[in-house]
Amino acid sequence: MMRAVPAELSHEVRLFHESKDVRFVLGRQVSELEGDGRVRCVRLDDGTVLPCTAVVISVGVSPRTALAEAAGLEIDNGIAVDRFLRTSDPFIYAAGDACAFEQVSGPRMRLECWKNAEDQGTLAGRNMLGSDEAYVPLPWMWSDQFDRTMQIAGQAGGSAEDVRRRCPDGTLLIYHLDKDQMILGISGFGSIREVSRGVRMGQLLMERGIRPGRKALADPEFDLRPLAKAAVA
Repeated sequence: MMRAVPAELSHEVRLFHESKDVRFVLGRQVSELEGDGRVRCVRLDDGTVLPCTAVVISVGVSPRTALAEAAGLEIDNGIAVDRFLRTSDPFIYAAGDACAFEQVSGPRMRLECWKNAEDQGTLAGRNMLGSDEAYVPLPWMWSDQFDRTMQIAGQAGGSAEDVRRRCPDGTLLIYHLDKDQMILGISGFGSIREVSRGVRMGQLLMERGIRPGRKALADPEFDLRPLAKAAVA
């Protein structure tokens, strides 16, 4: 989870799973799957044998850029595009998981989620028809874990400071700030109600460029809604 999820949130998820009798085996590799027509156990590289009836293989993906390479387009951790989703050939646009787009600041990045592909496809279509709109995403992802949820909006990595808000029901919200206290992203794990409400508020604050400050963000009793409403009024 390290690539997409802050370490503290990952630890929170792990502790919760362990409370549900989920066992984690880290730092080991699978050396063999054993069984007779059906898998019965997994043997690890240290000799440990784990009985099982199913195996989930999670290996990740790599961007398929062969077509773009054949067309002579620039490749940079994916099909390189500018903020308007134009490739190195101004008459060719690219969108989706295989597309590495320019950010306002920082290196190019790829977002591997359905919402990004949908939004980029829509914007690329408009720009091909003559619009000139920059792609400024506010990525959002979620994963339900038992009766709890994990959600991340914006950029959880590369922050200058992380501010934690622990809600009364145990939900953890983490605000990721830049050096000027602007919110770059928010991540949370806990009850669906508190995480959804907290992350949505974080999205509004990011969209409206509001900087509530460390103390307000950390205090679960501080209501952030008036700040968001005042920015619209």
